[in-house]
Amino acid sequence: KMFYIFILYFVILFASCTMLTTNLRKNEVEMYGIDNFSKQALKLTGTNYILYSYLIPLSLFVMIEVARIFQKTFVSYDPDIKGAYCRNSNVTEDIGMIDIILSDKTGTLTENKMNFRYYDTGGGIRGTDSLNINDSFFFVLNLLCNNELQLINNKYEGISQDEISIVEKLENVGCFLRNKTDVMLKIEIENAVYDVKVLAVLEFNSERQRMSTLVQISSRNERCVKNNEVYLFTKGSDQRLSAHLSQPLAIEVNSNYRSLLVVHRRIDDTDELNAFLNEYHENVLNPKLIESLFERLEVKLEFAGVAYIEDRIGFKVKDTVEDLKGAGIKIWMVTGDKKETALSCGRSVGITSNTAYKPDEIVDQLNENTSLPMDRAVWMDTLPDTLIIYRAIPDKKAMVAKELVKRGLTVLAIGDGNNDVSMINASTVGVGIRGKEGGQAALAGDFAIMSFHHLRKLLFHHGKNNLIRFSKLTINSFFKNIFLISFQFNYNFSNGFSGLSAFNYYFLNYFNILFTSFIPFTIAIFDRGKEQREFQDQTADRLLLESYKETRNYFSTKTIFCSMIFAIMKGCLLYWTSFGMLDWNYAYVTTYFSYVVFISTVIFQISLIEFFNIYTFISMAMTTLIFGIVMFGIDEVDYTIYGNPLFYFTLLAVMSINVGSDLIYKKI
Repeated sequence: KMFYIFILYFVILFASCTMLTTNLRKNEVEMYGIDNFSKQALKLTGTNYILYSYLIPLSLFVMIEVARIFQKTFVSYDPDIKGAYCRNSNVTEDIGMIDIILSDKTGTLTENKMNFRYYDTGGGIRGTDSLNINDSFFFVLNLLCNNELQLINNKYEGISQDEISIVEKLENVGCFLRNKTDVMLKIEIENAVYDVKVLAVLEFNSERQRMSTLVQISSRNERCVKNNEVYLFTKGSDQRLSAHLSQPLAIEVNSNYRSLLVVHRRIDDTDELNAFLNEYHENVLNPKLIESLFERLEVKLEFAGVAYIEDRIGFKVKDTVEDLKGAGIKIWMVTGDKKETALSCGRSVGITSNTAYKPDEIVDQLNENTSLPMDRAVWMDTLPDTLIIYRAIPDKKAMVAKELVKRGLTVLAIGDGNNDVSMINASTVGVGIRGKEGGQAALAGDFAIMSFHHLRKLLFHHGKNNLIRFSKLTINSFFKNIFLISFQFNYNFSNGFSGLSAFNYYFLNYFNILFTSFIPFTIAIFDRGKEQREFQDQTADRLLLESYKETRNYFSTKTIFCSMIFAIMKGCLLYWTSFGMLDWNYAYVTTYFSYVVFISTVIFQISLIEFFNIYTFISMAMTTLIFGIVMFGIDEVDYTIYGNPLFYFTLLAVMSINVGSDLIYKKI
């Protein structure tokens, strides 16, 4: 928006210089005793350049930064969203004009409180309330094939809540993980202890969607496995692992739950094992080669079972999603889960979609619409309100966010895991949830919150009010400076562009710093839109959601442009209204114009306020008091003005014109 101010600045300067030159030529420079026309024209041009420099709202930048500090603090100490924190104050107003939300699923829309509910080892689905010890090989595999699972103070800790829920449930049938180091494990199955040597590990990653562990198991009890046998255990996505099975998967995986397919292969070929281990140790620092090594080993795998994990929908998630949609915000779920699970979760939380898409499919569709401009309004009409994107690895999540931002949309990304960090960083606003998958998402986000439903207060209260405050602060700054320069330009026009200031010297110095800063400062901190404080009432909800849709209008190009035109017109009207009523003594005129501009600016600032409180009235009192002290306490003021009844009559007329014009402007 500052671009408009600079354009106006140079337009006014150019017009003044052109009229100055024309006036000098027209009235013959000899009349003024000017020896060098070019030198005088250049001198007056420089004078006008300085006079009009007040058009640039330098104080606005300082006030915005200070206001953002307060707005950031309000978020961090809001009792309704305890634990929330704002890390980037530069986006406090952006959350008031969100177009689309990209949300992770696990730990964001769901609670990430995994519950190992069912499993199937080929004989049908069984509940975990009564685990069958005959499936002990399946249990062994789950104990050994996991990501960094540790037993700390008799409690399992790890990065995967799925694995923790499985291992905790296995303790019910006497299956324990006793000790674990990087190369050795000790497990207990029905009081039989097994020593396990870890030969090689390939951790889970989003691209492979599985992990593999090569182990050698030693035990005198050969109930589950034979002594010193070497196994490759692999666990991951059923869709990815199905192609590596020796036989087609004989069971139908239940899509209503998160599923982990567990498979294995016994390595009998010593030469194959030794060759693999030699290459593994030689290339342990080369992830790509390690992956290709395991790919060669992950063939003809045998089915061991499927674990079904239940993840409950988060508190008030569905209500929050409905409110977000009601406020005109599009919400897309972006998850690494398979299609069926993603669709099932989407239906549960209200993100309805006929089908789900892979990230590349969405990006291709966006890029196919080459005829559409990179315009926000066009894309808001084009894109669906809800969408589900599945099998999205971190880089693909970020790619979707970047494509949407590129089209002028204000994108909010929210997630709780390390795999959401790239998406959070690529979006306009990033929100991290402090979850169970580490704190990287919360640290990377512009905001950190404890739960998805906190988005409601963050956007509809803090976001909306911050945008309103930011908009009013900017409009006020543009208005008062343009209004001031409008007076100066008309005054120059009246006196032949002599370069004289229309205002008192002290008034100009303190105009932005003292006389017109207190009221907008309280607006930037305390003002807010008309809303209901309680959100339970349905009518209040409807009004709140509708007001969020309209908040963007506070800072639209149309609003800024109209305020600039209004300032120019109002300045011209008040100047020429006063023109014929003054005794043209210079000290008298500068004092009078200082009063007119001060009163007009303060009245306009007060008209912007929607929420009055004690601080608002204090700021108004301080503004009036400081102006009065300065104007009464300086020698440059012609004190005869205070004894002239015409002075008070014209000020009363000015106040009436201001109030009337401001009311008309707000109606329009």
